Amino acid sequence: MKKAWFLNFSLLILHIFTSSNALDVTQFGAVGDGVTDDSQAFLKAWEAVCSGTRDGQLVVPAGMTFLLQPLKFQGSCKSAPIFVQILGNLVASSKGNWKGDKDQWILFADIEGLVVEGDGEINGQGSSWWEHKGSRPTALKFKSCNNLRLSGLTHVDSPMAHIHINDCNYVTISSLRINAPESSPNTDGIDVGGSSNVVIQDCLIATGMKTQFLTTFGDSCVTNPH
Repeated sequence: MKKAWFLNFSLLILHIFTSSNALDVTQFGAVGDGVTDDSQAFLKAWEAVCSGTRDGQLVVPAGMTFLLQPLKFQGSCKSAPIFVQILGNLVASSKGNWKGDKDQWILFADIEGLVVEGDGEINGQGSSWWEHKGSRPTALKFKSCNNLRLSGLTHVDSPMAHIHINDCNYVTISSLRINAPESSPNTDGIDVGGSSNVVIQDCLIATGMKTQFLTTFGDSCVTNPH
């Protein structure tokens, strides 16, 4: 049952995002000028979507850059699946302006049937962290998100690992581009821990020294990089 439902995600995406029913983060006050802190607007938008507004559809619009402090998008949600389409750019605060959790920048937790896709960019602003000797945040983390789909995005310059999948089951990751300079330390592409039925395919990953395309810890994982 879970597998069949998960495989139908791709069919649902085309229909849902051609409709005008999705919520836009700018409706909640996000400015998207790359300077204004849009964190609270994103949290308000998430609260609305997770509560069941507009059938669980959220859009980050193209042509805009959203500056964000560390954020936690918490489930469980009344809507399932939840669709987040990122068409614009997300940019982290630099180390000197960082506020809050240093374990990760963006966290999705306890969400059933989450789809995050689009052709936008997630920029971790890692250069301000790479000389730091202490803790550095992972850019994007998914924790306890079953039936997860992640596709299409460009991930650049994470302070530490770019993507961390933790305690998630039935995951498909595809068509990502993950880049960081060769000199960037420990900027792993995708770390997977405590998860099962994870498929990673058609991803282009070029990150820094002492890093790995994929790190797994006791997981069921199939990869098909091209």
